[in-house]
Amino acid sequence: YACLLASSLADSMASAFGNQYAKKIYSVFTLCEMERGVSGGISVIGTVAGILTAFIMGIIYVICCPQTLWRKNILNAARLAFWGTLGMMIDSMLGISLQRKYKCLVCKKIVEVKWHCGKKTFPLHKFQLLNNNAVNLISNTVLFLVLYFVI
Repeated sequence: YACLLASSLADSMASAFGNQYAKKIYSVFTLCEMERGVSGGISVIGTVAGILTAFIMGIIYVICCPQTLWRKNILNAARLAFWGTLGMMIDSMLGISLQRKYKCLVCKKIVEVKWHCGKKTFPLHKFQLLNNNAVNLISNTVLFLVLYFVI
C-alpha cells in the first residue's frame, strides 16, 4: 500500500515541479523534446522531485509503521522509493501511450480537454480513450500486480 501511495505522490510532485520549473520536457520513450503539460513528458527536475518524494514517503513509512519496528533502516526507505519511482515512470509511459490528447485549433497547443480557448478541440488519436484518472488507476494497478508477484 505504501508503494502505491509513494508512486502517486511522486507522480503528482514530478508533474507539479516539471510543469512549473523545468526548462525542457522530454518524451518518456524517445527522450525527444515535447510540449510542456502533455502526459508522458518528463523533466530532470520533475523526476528528481518525484524520486525525493518517494524517498521521503519511504522514510515516513519506516518511522511510523508498526510492522517496520524491527527493520527500521534506510534500505527499506530506498526500496519504497524505488517502487514509487517505478510507478511514477509507469504512469508516464501509460500517459503518453493511452491518455487522450486534443489539439487546440486556436492556440495550436496539445491539450487534454475537449474545450480550450473557448472552442472545441480536435482529437489527435482515435484510440487514446483514457483520461488522467483512468491512467492513474491503471498505473497503480500495474504497480500493485508487479509488487504482488515480485515481493
